[in-house]
Amino acid sequence: MATRQFVNTAAMVLAIELIGGQLLTADEWNQFLGPNRNGIVPAAMGLLDSWPAGGPKEVWRVSGGVGMSGMAISGGQLITLVQKSEQQWLVALDALTGKLQWETALAPEYKNAQGDGPRGTPTIAGDRIFAYTGQGILCCLNRANGSLLWSHDVVGELGGKVSEYGMSCSPLLVMRSEQV
Repeated sequence: MATRQFVNTAAMVLAIELIGGQLLTADEWNQFLGPNRNGIVPAAMGLLDSWPAGGPKEVWRVSGGVGMSGMAISGGQLITLVQKSEQQWLVALDALTGKLQWETALAPEYKNAQGDGPRGTPTIAGDRIFAYTGQGILCCLNRANGSLLWSHDVVGELGGKVSEYGMSCSPLLVMRSEQV
């Protein structure tokens, strides 16, 4: 049986409609399913009720790799995971132009019969980005330059095994307040 390749839509093609010079997408779609993890875009964003004739205007397009990662967008920066050159990469692009800001290799390529590449959507929190690779490596990177701050092979460290589909966690940050 042939292995199907899933193309990372964030890195291959991104159609962004501009309204008054601002991104149509949420300004802070910083994690899986958006700021509240519910997939709901606030009405104040002014989304279209229907596509214009001929579809939305394509603003930019960049080559990517394979994978199933979603996009996180914050402060004009788009972050996603792709697989290319036998590695899984965290990639930062300018959300308005598609220009590559940086890319950091996180792990060896991930392959399986259900589709190659990373699956989880990165999470942006302040000056940090958190990402989870297809084989279960949790990473934290500096948002400004993509430098790796730490990584843990969660599956290996806990004595587990990679799921049949591959690891598809999209990191959830829970902030706690310290009470004095």
